[in-house]
Amino acid sequence: MRALAEIRCQTYWAIGQRLEKAIASTPDKTTASQLVKKLAPDLHIHHTNLYRALQFYHSYPNALPDSPETRRLPWSVHTQLLPIKNPEKRAFYLQRAIDSGWTARVLRRAIRSRLFENEQKQTSPAALDRPATRVFNYAATIERVIDGDTLIVKIDLGFRTFREETIRLRGIDAPEIRTPAGKKAKAFISKALSGLKQVVIRTYKTDVYGRYVGDLFYDPVLDQKDQIFEQGKFLNQELLTRDLASPGFWD
Repeated sequence: MRALAEIRCQTYWAIGQRLEKAIASTPDKTTASQLVKKLAPDLHIHHTNLYRALQFYHSYPNALPDSPETRRLPWSVHTQLLPIKNPEKRAFYLQRAIDSGWTARVLRRAIRSRLFENEQKQTSPAALDRPATRVFNYAATIERVIDGDTLIVKIDLGFRTFREETIRLRGIDAPEIRTPAGKKAKAFISKALSGLKQVVIRTYKTDVYGRYVGDLFYDPVLDQKDQIFEQGKFLNQELLTRDLASPGFWD
C-alpha cells in the first residue's frame, strides 16, 4: 500500500508538472481553469483531480520531497494539505500526519480546529482543567491498554455490578500505535498503571465510535476512590506534560 501511495504521488506530481508546462507554452495564454475544463472530459478525469495535481506540483515545484515518509502518505492526506498556503503551517500538519499516522479525516478535523494556530500560542505544556466534582466518577480496573489515549477498563457500578468499557482520554491526541512515539506513549501508560488495584474514571460523553471520553486518575499508594480522584495523578495531563501526546482537537 505504501508503494502504491508513492507511485500515486509521483504520478500526480508528474501530471501537475505537465499541466504547468502546457499552460506556460500556450500562445493564447490559456488559464489553468480553461485548460483543466478542456482536458477533463477528454481524459475522462474529474476536473478536481487535475486541479489537485497542479496544486500538488506547485507545493513541490522542484521535485518531490526526498523523505520516503512524505512520498508514501496516502493521496487523500496530501489533498487535505493542498489548500494551505503557509509553508510553515503545511509542514506542521505534514509532520503530524507522518508522526501520528493520521488519516485524511483526522487531518481535516485537526486543520478545521486550528491546531497549528493553537499550538503556536502555547509557550508551556498545555494544561487540562482538572475536575473537582465527584459526579460521574467510577472506580475501575485496567483490562487492557490499547494505545496512548485509549484503554479498556472494567468499571465498578456498585452493588456488585461491573461493566467493561472503552475509554478515550479527554483532551489529548497520542501518536498512532504503529509509530515509535505511539509505542512509547503506550509503554508509559502500561508501566504507570501496572499492578494497581483500581483507578478512577470520570466520564463525560461518548464519541463517534461509541467510546466514553473521560479522565483517568491513579496513585500507587492511595486506595480510596475519592482520595485517588482528589490527590492522585491525572493521567491525561501527564501524557501532555511528558510530551507523549499533543492537545486533542476534540473533547
